[in-house]
Amino acid sequence: GHGADGQPRDLEPGLAEAQYAASVLWERADHGERALAAAGRALELRAGWRDAELARLRALATLSRYDEAIAGTVALGADGESRLVQAWFLLRARRRDEARALLGALVNDRSVAAEAGEALAVLDLESGRQDEARTRLEALLKEGRDAEAAAWHLADLATERGDREGALALLSRITTGSRAGAALLRRVRLYEDLGRGIEAEVMLDDYLNANPSSTVDIGVGRASQLLEQKRGEAGLVLLQRLRTVYPDADAIDGALATLQERMDRVDDAVRTLRDLLARRPDDPTAQNALGYVLADRTTKVAEGLRLIEHAIAAKPDSGPVVDSLGWALVRSGRAADGLPHLERAWQLTEDAEVASHLGTALWLLGRRDEAHALWDRVLKEHPDNRHVLAAIAAYPRP
Repeated sequence: GHGADGQPRDLEPGLAEAQYAASVLWERADHGERALAAAGRALELRAGWRDAELARLRALATLSRYDEAIAGTVALGADGESRLVQAWFLLRARRRDEARALLGALVNDRSVAAEAGEALAVLDLESGRQDEARTRLEALLKEGRDAEAAAWHLADLATERGDREGALALLSRITTGSRAGAALLRRVRLYEDLGRGIEAEVMLDDYLNANPSSTVDIGVGRASQLLEQKRGEAGLVLLQRLRTVYPDADAIDGALATLQERMDRVDDAVRTLRDLLARRPDDPTAQNALGYVLADRTTKVAEGLRLIEHAIAAKPDSGPVVDSLGWALVRSGRAADGLPHLERAWQLTEDAEVASHLGTALWLLGRRDEAHALWDRVLKEHPDNRHVLAAIAAYPRP
């Protein structure tokens, strides 16, 4: 199980199933070494157990040991599932051409064809091949294979074309699964853009009446949406109301702090996160959240760094926490120490905010051409990213 801090706890050491479960939990907790050790113990207890071997390979990938993970999938066999896992590892290792070739073969294997087709469509979208992506996604939608994922991506394409009604129709098909709440919020935004705000509110109320357990998640997402619509005050009011009804929902405090920080109410954000950490003093996610805001937005960089160091001990393979550590070191005047952490965070996430931090470290260390080459590349995909644009303004071209 998990402790109060959300970290896995020791399970029955002599039971293969328990050690396999521990490996899965440690992987989800972003601790690759412990995940790898638990998978190894499971395999010692039950040699050749396929699920435990897959857990071992996922742990290797969590540690960025991609070559070993990929070699392990080859050894597993030529079945569709093993080859699909190999494709995921190739993608995580940034070996996209190899991944594309393997996925192209897997679309003919019915056991994994839907997953392979969606992955290829996403690769097409990332490389600007929108027509190819649309063809793949429409085929998935027509065949009913991974239809909700296909509808999600096709709605993106419809929105880019300005076809809001088409996007609404596609999103209305996503009523179950992990994307259902996000699809609802996208429909709300589209209705508002079309001047149909009352319909949006009615739809939101109907959904929450039918799915009351989703109230916190939808409320947090809606608050973030309001911020993006330059309606941050309304977002704050919504979260404060949610907080009174669900005082123990930590996700609300995390979202509230994010809005406060984005609206330059840094003292309020720090206060919110200190309250959260007081309730969960050993929670690495809370430690990282407060540590990052202190290091990034206040003069209390040393305190922020200490908190992040506690978080990294619990989640050494979390991209966001690794990024926080690197950035806190840069903010402490230790750019050379921060650089390897930021390089790893970029490898783990390819996130635009991480790129702003990595580029800043490179620039401060005299590698200014590399910094701007990175930022130029990121801006091609995220032309309005505020973090990268701020970095470019603060650290000009040589």
